[in-house]
Amino acid sequence: SNENQNMKKIIVLIVYPGAGKTTLAKAFIEKHPGFILHDVYEYIKQYKNDDGALKDESLAIKAYEEMYADLEKMDNDLILELGTNYPEANAKKLKALAEKRDITVFLCLLSTKECYQRVKDSGQLFEEEALKRRLEREFPEEHEGFLKKSSLPYHYLQMGQSMDDQIKTVEEIINE
Repeated sequence: SNENQNMKKIIVLIVYPGAGKTTLAKAFIEKHPGFILHDVYEYIKQYKNDDGALKDESLAIKAYEEMYADLEKMDNDLILELGTNYPEANAKKLKALAEKRDITVFLCLLSTKECYQRVKDSGQLFEEEALKRRLEREFPEEHEGFLKKSSLPYHYLQMGQSMDDQIKTVEEIINE
């Protein structure tokens, strides 16, 4: 919409581990070099043990807070990558940010079976139990509820389709 024209855009990707959001973000940025990737995982990993497990749940919250604090100082169009954790806290944060930014939320959909396989195939270190727990979350239902409550519009993105189609979907929606 026009009143948002001068606002910086934030594309939010909410997604299970292994659904390919980083691949999508990088491909999108290649086409739209004005965008910068802001990934909460970069903040979380400093609080992890060698086996990939979090030292303490409260540190994850701290990582999110640090990430949002940095984000508020940034004056760029952004792609923000969030995991499926803390749907309520994230919806509240995004709601507050929406006063100053043009925010579009995408719930990125891919079967948990495929996510699990992709994480395994990627060769990255992960903790089996933690991954299974994360893939058991009620996603996207839980997120839909909190986003509705915050009156933040959201869209679905099928991560099983080709990268070109994923990018086309994002472009069409953010340019509406």
